Amino acid sequence: MRVKVRALGRLTEIIPWGDIELTLEGKPSLEDLLRIIDMESKGKLLKIIMDENGFIKGEYIVLVNGLPVTGRVREVSLGEGDEIVILPPASGGSINS
Repeated sequence: MRVKVRALGRLTEIIPWGDIELTLEGKPSLEDLLRIIDMESKGKLLKIIMDENGFIKGEYIVLVNGLPVTGRVREVSLGEGDEIVILPPASGGSINS
C-alpha cells in the first residue's frame, strides 16, 4: 500500500526529506511507519516525538488524513492513500494588531 508522508518545520532537519510517498507491506500501523522513518533519521525521530508509552508527545502533532492522532500509535491503522503529516511544536512569530 502507498501512503504520503510530510514532515514540516525543524523536523526536516532530522528527516532527510520533507514530503515522500512510501510503499508499505501488509496492514501497517502508524507505529510501523514511524519506525521506518526513524531508521532514516538515524534513530532521532521517535526519541523526539513519541513517549515511552507509545503516544505522541503533547508538543508534537501527527495528523492522519487531517485528523490528530490521540491514542497509541500502534493502534492507528493505515490504509491505501493515507496522508500523514508530522508537525513540530509551534514557535516564533508575532501578532501585530
